[in-house]
Amino acid sequence: MATNPSKSGRNTKASLHIGSLNVCGKGSLRADTSGTNKWNSINQLAREKKLGLIAVQETHLSQQDVTNIHRIYGRCLLVINSAGENATAAGGVAVILNRELVDTKDVRCEVVIPGRAMLVTIHWHGDKKLTILNVYAPNADAENREFWESLEVKMASPRTPRPHVLLGDMNVVEDALDRLPPRSDSPNKVSALRSLVNRLRLTDGWRTTEPSKLDYSFPQRGAASRSRIDRIYVTEDLLQASTDWAISTTAVQTDHKLVSARISIAEAPHLGKGRWAMHVHALENKKLLAAFSKLGKEAIASVKATQGQCRSEACSNAQRILKDFKQEVVTMTRNALRESTPKLDRRIQDTKKEIERTQNEPGFAHRPGMHQRACDLQNTLVELERKRHAQVRSATAAKYVLNAEVPSKYWSAINKER
Repeated sequence: MATNPSKSGRNTKASLHIGSLNVCGKGSLRADTSGTNKWNSINQLAREKKLGLIAVQETHLSQQDVTNIHRIYGRCLLVINSAGENATAAGGVAVILNRELVDTKDVRCEVVIPGRAMLVTIHWHGDKKLTILNVYAPNADAENREFWESLEVKMASPRTPRPHVLLGDMNVVEDALDRLPPRSDSPNKVSALRSLVNRLRLTDGWRTTEPSKLDYSFPQRGAASRSRIDRIYVTEDLLQASTDWAISTTAVQTDHKLVSARISIAEAPHLGKGRWAMHVHALENKKLLAAFSKLGKEAIASVKATQGQCRSEACSNAQRILKDFKQEVVTMTRNALRESTPKLDRRIQDTKKEIERTQNEPGFAHRPGMHQRACDLQNTLVELERKRHAQVRSATAAKYVLNAEVPSKYWSAINKER
């Protein structure tokens, strides 16, 4: 079935940031400060991380819920939902498209298993289309195995499009490395999943990129046990052209982490990190500009002092002085920006680094004390992310109140047709 056929096409990019998140229920749509409005958090998540597509599981959404979400967030998000038999109580999968980044014209959706698996095809870039398979597998061993077997039968049909991406909550891991404490899952459900993945010729992108790293998408709160049951599988072509594979904590009220990656069209040229550039905010720092001026005058004086001297490598010259000047400017700018970073953001970054360091300590998997340390750090990170989210939400609301009815760039942007 076609979704949203009246929406006009838009310019798109050859790379697309995609993610998957088990949201553990629909939450509330009421505007409040308790954080239970998950869709406010999801909307902010899509905007901040520039996610073009988010696959969500355990949505518990009815059609009326989807209508309400579109009424509030429809200018930015398009939600394509597949409900289970008891829509608001169990199961449910959905694909969220960011209208600012994705062409939502002629999106096609095929429900493979209601509330458990759905195929969505979008126009990606140029003449390329992207098909993703969003899944939420049952937790019980027997049901999990039957799910993968049933899905493989359905995907074998010549009428069913082959997905470029399989993502979601698998409720099974392929390797003991992906559970803490380490243990292997039932061979029956693991082999059923692998059979499907092999048939579709897909690869676990994060594990291929990080073959020995330990990280988990489901760190059970209040317990040291954790697992990487949320994953993204991609075709070989996409794997070769993908970057930024990540497992990250969000402010969304859920006990799962976001798994994400940036995928690119195979023919697209490789884009690296680029050269460093001074942030425009640094030019507003009067103290920093004064330091630059002093440094520049000293460099000019040094250049004048070298005039008429030898040109050997042992001597100072204008080129070396300029090189040293630029390096010092870069160092001073980075230090100044680091100092000006809000304390909350610094705490978040420091906590993330400490979690990664702790989880990748030698012998971590067999050291219960380190497990608890990682658990405590994760709980701290969740609280920090939610605090930051609340601050951003308050700042956004204040900006809207002050500028929404004033003719300006901001007013034009929020009323722009998407």
